[in-house]
Amino acid sequence: MANYYVLLTDHGKSFIANAQAGSQLALTHVVLGDANGQPYLPESRLNETNLVHQTAKLPVASIKVINDTTAEVSAVVPSNVGGWNLHEVGITDSSGKLVYVGNFHGGYRPTLTEGAGGDMELVFTITADNLATVVIEMDGNVVTATRDWVNERFQFLLRTLIPYGYLYHTHTAVNPKPLFDELLGTDTQWRRIEGQSIVATDPDDTYISDIGIVLGQKGMTNLANAQRPNVYPLRTTHIFERYDPSTVVETVWNVVANKTSINEGDAVRFTITANNLPDGQILNWTVKEGTLNSASNDITSPDKTDSGTVILNNGQAVINFTTTSDDNEAEPQKHVRLTVGAPANLSINVPVNDAGHNETVLHISQSTSEGIDLAEYYKAQSGSYPAATDTVRFIVDAGVDIIAPNTATPAITEGVNWPTGANDPIIENRGRILGRGGDGGRSAYSRTTGNPSQSTTRPPVAGGNGGNAIKSLARAIVVENFNLVAGGGGGGGGLGAYETAGSFNFVVGGGGTGGGAPYGKRSPNESTYSMYLADEAFTGQKLPLPNDGKFYKILNQAVDQAFANWPGSDGDYYYDASYHAPSANEERYIFVEIKPTSLSQATGSFRDYRVSGWTGEMPAGGSVVLKMSQDAGLNSAGLGGANLAINPASYHSTQSSIYPEADDPTLSQGGNGGSLGESGQSGTFDKIYQYSGSGEATQTTSSNTSWYIPPATGGLAGYIKQGNVTINNLSGGITKGR
Repeated sequence: MANYYVLLTDHGKSFIANAQAGSQLALTHVVLGDANGQPYLPESRLNETNLVHQTAKLPVASIKVINDTTAEVSAVVPSNVGGWNLHEVGITDSSGKLVYVGNFHGGYRPTLTEGAGGDMELVFTITADNLATVVIEMDGNVVTATRDWVNERFQFLLRTLIPYGYLYHTHTAVNPKPLFDELLGTDTQWRRIEGQSIVATDPDDTYISDIGIVLGQKGMTNLANAQRPNVYPLRTTHIFERYDPSTVVETVWNVVANKTSINEGDAVRFTITANNLPDGQILNWTVKEGTLNSASNDITSPDKTDSGTVILNNGQAVINFTTTSDDNEAEPQKHVRLTVGAPANLSINVPVNDAGHNETVLHISQSTSEGIDLAEYYKAQSGSYPAATDTVRFIVDAGVDIIAPNTATPAITEGVNWPTGANDPIIENRGRILGRGGDGGRSAYSRTTGNPSQSTTRPPVAGGNGGNAIKSLARAIVVENFNLVAGGGGGGGGLGAYETAGSFNFVVGGGGTGGGAPYGKRSPNESTYSMYLADEAFTGQKLPLPNDGKFYKILNQAVDQAFANWPGSDGDYYYDASYHAPSANEERYIFVEIKPTSLSQATGSFRDYRVSGWTGEMPAGGSVVLKMSQDAGLNSAGLGGANLAINPASYHSTQSSIYPEADDPTLSQGGNGGSLGESGQSGTFDKIYQYSGSGEATQTTSSNTSWYIPPATGGLAGYIKQGNVTINNLSGGITKGR
């Protein structure tokens, strides 16, 4: 038998034994007591009709018949009933006598005024030998509806009067959840609606036929103003919407600190914000103070730790943290790191200024591609140049890139205005300090029309060297490097050229070169419109493309004429005399690059393109896909370009030739630019071909050509440092370059 149970009393047994068909046993109340602090077993009280010491009498809330021998009787103990230890329970009939008596565990029943408690439901499972002849029923004057029925009707009422999407307007910017929860006695969810005007739906108007449509400017037209000339005020108010928590609600979390850096012993305040969330969201947080591990972006061995929970109120929560006091000792750079758990999943790092080493600390927290002059940066932040007694520590924050503006200027220098009497600057690098990438060198090219000779072909140019990362002009600079210091990548070396021997004297080459990282510029493929527009060697006025809707395959700019050529005799466009080349040495044949799949000009930062043949027989779909050279990005080196011949006159054979199986003629290209801190590559001829009248290309060697100009070398990586600069690579520190 269970420890706590109820038994049928002698009074209950007597009634059932004497019951006739149709007799009714009405269970009307549940009674509770403290037994005067003396617990007992129900067997010892079967002959009694009352509890030892009754402290509460409650109406029966429901009676549920489970089967022929079992029923459940329930009652609710209100929150204001209590203040005693519950040792005895019972169920009485309409006469007030005990039909069932039982014991309970003796736990204290607090009241709501005591700071605890709440409604408590008691459920009794009772059995009888033959419930079919003893009708158990509720007193209709006491219990008028079951809980399930009431809950069902209440939920129906709630869905009808305050459905999901119901808008609550108020002049108080407080989430109404507590008000509605208390009013309705159930849990509801509300979210704030911001910056929206609500328009009623119209099933006959497609613009507003459904809910959730964003209207934007629809309806706000001159026509509407003309039809409704009266002016009405549009007022603001706070709006909260009841929503279904099972649906996805887009929530944007954010955390900010009230300081960009903290002095030792000072406090910092973090503010967490979120939209579309009701008040009451509990967030776990942890704050650590110590040295930040750059690899994991965490403080693995904190000097101080604090943690706790905050509750979101009006869309925000605040966390305060005080750093450890100054210990008068020089220490590595420390941070305060806050992490906030799900569902926010936020983190933020704030650097701590170490007062122990008596340094002036300046954080460089914004990336720049213009380099940093330390003297001018100090003046911009402090209002003057450093004093004679100042020791200044510049901290390049994690995630910050300092990039040189060009290859002649370093990314960081102390500057010409660093005071003579001031102490030498210190750089603590937790970001990246990068020299500028070198530009690609120009590949071999010819200025004259027709098939150029070796004497009229300009040789290729080596790639530009990358720029320097850090340079000292006069003062010693000490760098504590926790991340990357790198010279700029070298630019790609220009591709050479060769003239094929035999009856078909075509000049092969012309691939452009890539720039070195970061941001080195390419040299475009030769004899292309892209190169023509960028060609500083041409001194005349440059030809624009005709704006008549046609595609022009080749431009011809000679001393006596200038025209855009369309295949065949029809459609050629002639320019006026102002566009003629200034001399025979400045004449040009120019390809117009077209898209790989259509006869339209390729523009923008394209890589793949095609060209039409000299005589126009080969449309875009039948020509080899060429590769345009590329500028370098921040982290990626520019790629060299592939261009089969250095002028249009040589393309007819090179484009239409059949190459040996598995050969790719576009593997001959200008040099690729170098990655960060790496030299650029030389231009390269993957293979050298001889072209025959039968339209076949066969591999040969440079010694079997009419003449051969070798490719140029790639530019060198920039210097990591120049002058009196000392770099100490600490945890995670890397240097790349010369």
